[in-house]
Amino acid sequence: MVELEEVIVERVGQFGRYQLIYLLLYGLAAMPYSMIIMSLVIVFDTPDHVCKIPLNGSTWALSNESSIIKANSIPTVTKDGKQVPSSCQMYNLDYSNMTLMEELLDVNFSSGHLEKLACQHGWTYDDSLYQSTMTSSWNLVCDKLPLKNLVEALSLSLGSVIGLPLIGWLTDRYGRKKMSFAVVLLLGIFGEILAFSNGVVMFAIVRILLTPLSPYTPGFPHLMEMVGPRYRPLIGVVMEMYWGLGYSLLALVAYFIRDWRLLSYVMPTFVVPFLVCIWFMPESPRWLYSKGYQKEGAAVLRKLAKGSGRELKDDDSYLCDVTLEEEVKSESALELIKNLTMLRWTLVMCYNWFTAACIYNGLSFYLREFAGNLYVNHFLGGIIEVPACLTFWGLMRFSRRYTFAGAEIFAGLVLLILPFIPDGIDCYMNSTTLAITFGFYKKKGINMAWH
Repeated sequence: MVELEEVIVERVGQFGRYQLIYLLLYGLAAMPYSMIIMSLVIVFDTPDHVCKIPLNGSTWALSNESSIIKANSIPTVTKDGKQVPSSCQMYNLDYSNMTLMEELLDVNFSSGHLEKLACQHGWTYDDSLYQSTMTSSWNLVCDKLPLKNLVEALSLSLGSVIGLPLIGWLTDRYGRKKMSFAVVLLLGIFGEILAFSNGVVMFAIVRILLTPLSPYTPGFPHLMEMVGPRYRPLIGVVMEMYWGLGYSLLALVAYFIRDWRLLSYVMPTFVVPFLVCIWFMPESPRWLYSKGYQKEGAAVLRKLAKGSGRELKDDDSYLCDVTLEEEVKSESALELIKNLTMLRWTLVMCYNWFTAACIYNGLSFYLREFAGNLYVNHFLGGIIEVPACLTFWGLMRFSRRYTFAGAEIFAGLVLLILPFIPDGIDCYMNSTTLAITFGFYKKKGINMAWH
């Protein structure tokens, strides 16, 4: 009898042509998943808006002459030390009797005694960045802003907390290949349903169901169980690169598609190539052997060996007598809190995950508050994650503690610089600084904590 790990290292080859192809293949699923998940920062964004003002039975939009109307019908508020039009209030005037703009201009606004009301006729939205978003379609502003924030929070957290453990269990029960296909298929289906949401409640339900449909859950074990231990860190690095590339691809697609429904319809179609190609990919040999499918597992090992320029003969009987490594005694999750040392380490890592998630999601949803082009900011925020992934080689070459602490300090220092960048500075410098912070905080907080 021979152990599977020994067969892969000594006879099959730790990383050959087929393993590389399968790693690239999972990018066809990981990048669309990143696009769909991160699209929330665009399709749920809030464009600049003010109250609609009816004149003679009609309403005006943000046009050339509307700036005059807005200045004389919308009160101003102080924001960042500047006077800007209020997004949620209008003056209490009888606009229905004002047939000409001159009549509106004759109203005396200087007295400061005009009554202010909440918007009575809806809102008009700036369309310079978006043709439409979910926020503008369903008017999730002003008094409905808490509902919007609640949906955002539930969409990012609730589904993952409930769904990811279930998908992990199903992956162990039914296999990595089948679950990869099923998860990505459902991701595409729910993604298309999302595009036809008729309200915020339907959107929230579909989004919660969609979030845990991550190809990473079955993909990580599927790929790592086909390579040798030397190349397993490479699998983690490349898979995480796909997330950043998908985020950057989202920015490019969203730049050309400014309508949220059309964008939501297009993104799920990116999973189709993976759904076709996955059937040319074998099941994990480790899973096959663990379920007693020795012949099928041996066939996969022969194929992987061929891709490494090696050959395993059909009459190699030991391939049907491969054993897995000696199983380690399983422990309960309660062991993390029973021991004081483990409890301290667990709390430290949980705190790191918490802060990383807060900062990453916070920067994601407030990118439009920074200088520079919004789409450029999103693109840089994703593309910087590709070189940031390379910092993980330090985890393999140097002390994990010092590599982790160094990334923490670097990301924190860059983040502290942002508030001191003057408003008048070159917007591209601001965007680049933001992108570096954004990318490294994500990689530091999530990926380094994982490793």
